[in-house]
Amino acid sequence: MQLIRSRADTAVLLHDGSIVSIREATAADAADVRRFMDHLSPSSRYLRFLMAIREFPEEMLRRFTHPATDHEVVLVASAATGGIVGITQYVVDENEEGCEFAIVIADAWQRQGLGSHMLQALYRVATDNGIRYGHADVLADNYAMRSLASKLGCEIRTNAESPFLLKICKRFDESHAVRSLPLPVRCGGSRPYEAAIRHAQ
Repeated sequence: MQLIRSRADTAVLLHDGSIVSIREATAADAADVRRFMDHLSPSSRYLRFLMAIREFPEEMLRRFTHPATDHEVVLVASAATGGIVGITQYVVDENEEGCEFAIVIADAWQRQGLGSHMLQALYRVATDNGIRYGHADVLADNYAMRSLASKLGCEIRTNAESPFLLKICKRFDESHAVRSLPLPVRCGGSRPYEAAIRHAQ
């Protein structure tokens, strides 16, 4: 499955009046990505990767700027004064109908509406690639992500296998009637957070 990249480049206005550009990540972003990840708080790291990470291995960081072109898409948000301030990505499931997505925003840029803009941009790219729905596992106490998911019309369920996790799912084809989405027991391909950890080992 060769993914196309379209409709990703856009400028958005945040709640505080800042203008941020959302675009596809490139190899030239490597230094900015490292700086962004290194400055994340322990809490933001834990909420994003579902585990404590003190130092990010090079191979993990490389995946953000060199995604697999056949099943991964990575978008970054960049500000004129702050460099990269957000990263979102998706990994296509084996059935090529769904994808698992993830997002992380710089601590100083949270609660400004950036997460909503970034996920909507990611959803547009997924739709362009024929992906029907997206899903993500988040910690049950990640209230910021739960609120964002609700605003974006996502379905939120308790993960029966892991009660401390919630399963978030979003249908991209809104022309269909809303109904429960098929959620794989195990995500096909590589999960956005698991892949980075596994390939760094």
